Amino acid sequence: MSSTDRFKPPGKVTSGDIYEVFRSKDEWVLNTSDFDDNIDWASRSTVRRQLDEMLKSGEIHSKQAGKGENSGLVWYPSDKIREVPQPTPDPIKLIYRNPWFSTFIIGLLIIGFGFILFMPGLINNGPVLGIVNPRAMINAGVVFYVIGVGTALGGAVMFANRQFITAIRNRNTPN
Repeated sequence: MSSTDRFKPPGKVTSGDIYEVFRSKDEWVLNTSDFDDNIDWASRSTVRRQLDEMLKSGEIHSKQAGKGENSGLVWYPSDKIREVPQPTPDPIKLIYRNPWFSTFIIGLLIIGFGFILFMPGLINNGPVLGIVNPRAMINAGVVFYVIGVGTALGGAVMFANRQFITAIRNRNTPN
């Protein structure tokens, strides 16, 4: 995935993420694109920045591979690693890799905001805080509630669509 079609990642790439790529590839010498492909929830520059920080701290080493135009950096871990840090938590990866999840959560937050507007308007007989007409708060709450339900349903439909496509692919894949 190229860096042009990514949004800004919600988290920072950690050294644990870099070591996770070494483990998942089961190789000890990798090029920069191996890291970019496996840490798909972060931008290429963020991954490269973490590799450079780890290089400065001695956690990994790099070497120029090849000569001329076809040369590139390869990365390999240091022998003096005492403790391998944990990779980025799965919730951040879940949010990036599954847009339905983000859409669903945003819908729930909008529903909550609508509820916050709706209830004081419903309970009070007079103006809320002496400023806002209760009827206006009720109307605004209903509007936010409807928008939130629509957004949450959109996320649920995206999830169902993804599950349906996965089921069809698995059904059509020969064993």
